[in-house]
Amino acid sequence: MIFTYPIDEHRFREQTARQAPMPGVTMPTFVCVACKRRSVTKGCKQLSIGSICAACNQAREYRRAGRTQA
Repeated sequence: MIFTYPIDEHRFREQTARQAPMPGVTMPTFVCVACKRRSVTKGCKQLSIGSICAACNQAREYRRAGRTQA
């Protein structure tokens, strides 16, 4: 990045250092309705009741596959 003034770069670095430890700033996140944990949106599934994380979605698909084979 190119900054016109050195103070602009200093302010940018201060702001990003402040935001780095905060969840959801660097990656979009949501709260899973199944396990109530904060998860990233990668691999999530949208349901009528809300979104579920990738781990809950995988467990859900595994349970559904077991029911259809039995």
